Amino acid sequence: MKKHICRLFALLLVCTVFSSVALPASATEIQGNAYVGNKSGFLATAQQSGLPFTFEPGTHVTSLWHTNRESGGYNFVPGRVSGNGINITGSFKHSLSSGQAKASVCYYSGGTYYAAISSTKTVGNNFNGYGVKSALDNDRTYYGGIKSASTSGYVYDAIVTISAS
Repeated sequence: MKKHICRLFALLLVCTVFSSVALPASATEIQGNAYVGNKSGFLATAQQSGLPFTFEPGTHVTSLWHTNRESGGYNFVPGRVSGNGINITGSFKHSLSSGQAKASVCYYSGGTYYAAISSTKTVGNNFNGYGVKSALDNDRTYYGGIKSASTSGYVYDAIVTISAS
């Protein structure tokens, strides 16, 4: 009986040691190698608000990839941004030689993302979307997004900047 109690305490001690060891995880592992940050090059560590911001999904994008993220996310509220317009600029590559991508300023409502301003381009052409800020809801939160606009294939090596003008 004494032998079983000693083994039980030894097992509890081992479990205690392993449960108290913190496993390190980097932001790139958590976000799937995505980068979202401001123009000064700092990586956003939590959901941050304001313009300009730049995002690089770092993955093969087929459906909408957006900046609405708990960690490393970025957004803006038009009523808190100076200027009259919103610009979408950037570049991308596509797995299809004539593939298309759509970069957008989008908002979330009722479980769905809607594009408010967008730029759809064929591979080899840069994004250059523009929208007037007055067309956006001043108090709504908007995010950046990108997706493949082709029926197949995926977007990669994308970098998109959302800015005010």
